[in-house]
Amino acid sequence: MNPKRSAVYPGTFDPITNGHQDLVRRAAGIFDRVVIGIAANPGKAPLFSLAERVELAQKVLGELRNVTVLGYAGLTVDFAREQGAREAWLVDAKGRITEGGSSSAWIVSPDGKLITHPLGEDILPGITRAVVIDMIKAQGLPFEERTFTVEEAYQAREAFITSASQVVLPVVRIDGRPVGNGAPGLITTALRRDYHRYAEIAV
Repeated sequence: MNPKRSAVYPGTFDPITNGHQDLVRRAAGIFDRVVIGIAANPGKAPLFSLAERVELAQKVLGELRNVTVLGYAGLTVDFAREQGAREAWLVDAKGRITEGGSSSAWIVSPDGKLITHPLGEDILPGITRAVVIDMIKAQGLPFEERTFTVEEAYQAREAFITSASQVVLPVVRIDGRPVGNGAPGLITTALRRDYHRYAEIAV
């Protein structure tokens, strides 16, 4: 028997939009279980209370039997881990990955280009991310700061996250699907190997 595949979709959902609903309905057709995590996030001064946002999402998604709507407070990465995931990549209403719950999200495209979301209001800058970008440019690797979609992540040759605690960490599965051949890729492995040496030289 194949293990059940789950997807975690966190956000504020203030309120849930047609774009959110479309993503959830598509995910419900792919995964055995979809968990919608609605963040309290008082720092953003939401229009609706957490209870109201949970109730609205439950109402509009109620016919999807494999979708669970949960409210949570605290870090998104902790919520994701409670649902069985090591890290969560945040997805906006247009299906674009912005960042990780406690990291920056990266993919390597099928043609070998390193891609990460550009800095802006929807992502936090990371020191590790900045060092990796400097290292990529110094090595002359193909690189682009742009948005990328969940589908692009599924089709990527490699994927990884960068953070102060994990440095450069390979991502070998996304939503239960193997990335590339399901093992750490050559580019990711090289970046992880070279990071500390480059950071010391840069300092």
